[in-house]
Amino acid sequence: MFKPPEIYVTSPENMTYNAANGFSLNFTANKETLWIGYSLDSKTNMTITGNTTLTKLSDGSHTLIVYANDIYGNMGSSDTIYFSVDAFPPIIKIASPKNKTYDTTNIPLNLIIDEKTLWVNYSFDGQENKSITGNSTLTGLSEGSHCLVVFAKDIAKNIGISRTIFFSIETKQTEAFSTWTLIAIVVTVVVVAALMFYFTRSRKIIKPK
Repeated sequence: MFKPPEIYVTSPENMTYNAANGFSLNFTANKETLWIGYSLDSKTNMTITGNTTLTKLSDGSHTLIVYANDIYGNMGSSDTIYFSVDAFPPIIKIASPKNKTYDTTNIPLNLIIDEKTLWVNYSFDGQENKSITGNSTLTGLSEGSHCLVVFAKDIAKNIGISRTIFFSIETKQTEAFSTWTLIAIVVTVVVVAALMFYFTRSRKIIKPK
């Protein structure tokens, strides 16, 4: 009695692929075969003549088994391959900060991402990206307007980009400083005007000898 063919699938592997439009089905058999086919997601076997390309796979989880008959009619099968297709980038929502004015220079950076990620970065005011591992806090922010955008790569290497958030920092200290600065300017103007009036009036009163 002859043993059935042994089949080893080298691609796809048990992982997630960014390949909804197609990727390779590669395998090897340890003996000559008369027929080869594969079953995707437990569906009817598809006959192939060798390595091929899997196309039009839906987003999500899949299973794959390759079968082969040798010249004696013995059928062998590969191990079941479990893999996923993810052709869409992660959706990133910035819960904080929001598009508004804050009265503090320390603001929570809170994110909602709809899938697992390999990394998450953010760019603040168009500067170089900084990496974070989760929710964080933006500290020591300067007064004025700012912008923030977040990037994330999922396990299929799709990169998602959030909407740009525009916000401002205007603390009470700044408001108080601005108020006192305005008062000082007004007082200075009044004093200067009074002195000019005084000296001008003095010249008119004093007669030349």
